Amino acid sequence: MLLKIFWNILTPIFLVASVGWWGRRRLGIDSRSLTTAAFYILTPSLVFDSLFRIQIAWQDLGRVLGFFLAMVATLLILGVIISRALGWGRAMTSAFILTLVLVNNGNYGIPLNQFAFGEVGSQLAVLFYTANAIFANTIGVLIASSGNTDVRMALKGLLRVPMIYATAAALLLRALSLEPPLPFMRAVGLLGNAAVPVMMMILGMQLSSIDATNSLRPAWVATGIRLVLSPLLAIVLSSALGLEGLVRIVGIVQWGTPTAVFTAVLASQYDCRPRYVAMVIFTTTLLSVLTMPVLLDQVGGSHLLAGM
Repeated sequence: MLLKIFWNILTPIFLVASVGWWGRRRLGIDSRSLTTAAFYILTPSLVFDSLFRIQIAWQDLGRVLGFFLAMVATLLILGVIISRALGWGRAMTSAFILTLVLVNNGNYGIPLNQFAFGEVGSQLAVLFYTANAIFANTIGVLIASSGNTDVRMALKGLLRVPMIYATAAALLLRALSLEPPLPFMRAVGLLGNAAVPVMMMILGMQLSSIDATNSLRPAWVATGIRLVLSPLLAIVLSSALGLEGLVRIVGIVQWGTPTAVFTAVLASQYDCRPRYVAMVIFTTTLLSVLTMPVLLDQVGGSHLLAGM
């Protein structure tokens, strides 16, 4: 079963990511254009389409948000405790915490849940991805800057994130029970469908630019927490907060994904141990091929697609 999960669910993700890796290394394709298109057009379309069409009650949306915040708070506190116990400085502490709380539940987690649980799994994965993206562009910035960035600057930057407006629009239309015109929804759907393969290619392109040649011992601490302890915490907290069914399963899987590549962007921009962060991204992504099949097998159960 584990081999089947690896072959049918994880292999397609890494194959498409490899195309992105090859395209950047051998063809010299610049990932900036793809990233810009994904950030401003494709991903907002995916978020809007998924949030508008997903069949989920408002109280369940509240539980998802509560679960996400509980996981972030738990990992943040754990990161501070471990950093102080090991005597790490401010920059190392910030970098360590970032690698724990910012997860790659977008260009890794969304296709993963789509292949494992179908369209509903993909839509639920978008919920967690949206929350994580908003967090990364606000609190994540503050953590990376070690508290030296004005909160107003982070919030101002958030206003330029189109995903925020896509989320607000979808939720508002749902609340008012309004249906957008069919041509608009079909266009948004087509753009949203393009987001997943493009995001997987971007993953490969971004990984190809990471320098992970430094064997830094602290990286293994973060890797263990990110791939093993984090999903275990998610199992406990999701049950405590009343998440059930596929919502709970997708939530657990999303917190078992590798460290987000976006973490490297923050670390480089704010000089927050970028080489260490790159090493964690590399090791968690590589070792997830071992941990993710086990996690899917244990928590997915009968919800896994028969054909995968």
